Amino acid sequence: MVGTAMLTTMFDYNAAMNARLLACAERVSAADMDAPADMGRGSLRETLYHMVTVEWAWGHVVRDHHGPAAPPTLEPSALITAYGSFAADGQQEMLAFLAQLTDDDLAATVTVERFGKEHQIIVWRMLVHMLYHSAQHRAEVAALLTRYGQSPGDTDFIFFAG
Repeated sequence: MVGTAMLTTMFDYNAAMNARLLACAERVSAADMDAPADMGRGSLRETLYHMVTVEWAWGHVVRDHHGPAAPPTLEPSALITAYGSFAADGQQEMLAFLAQLTDDDLAATVTVERFGKEHQIIVWRMLVHMLYHSAQHRAEVAALLTRYGQSPGDTDFIFFAG
């Protein structure tokens, strides 16, 4: 069974790598941030926005078993530093949630309504989905950052976890 210690480490890694990418993005020109891209969600800024807000939204889904009642307070045009603060707040909420889960909680099936349909999803699978979704978009962001001269460097989990 996937335990909370493992998930906590994985979410710590996720947050650290997101923060690294956002720090690199702060050094990218506004023109490059908003230039159409051949990967991701349209542009570097749009992909970063998607990554942090979808992570936030899925955090609400896994904790509350439904989507958030209100949209995120982060504007797509916000400065990248605001993206970082927004993501850090979501990470604190996630760590608090993980700290109180038991193995039985992780194995529980919950009913989640998304896009007008009900889905039966196991809690640990929702959490892993969040991590993989962000990993996909981090790879796109890293490629764009490298294109714009701001490579995030080595992002291997093994070197993070030691």
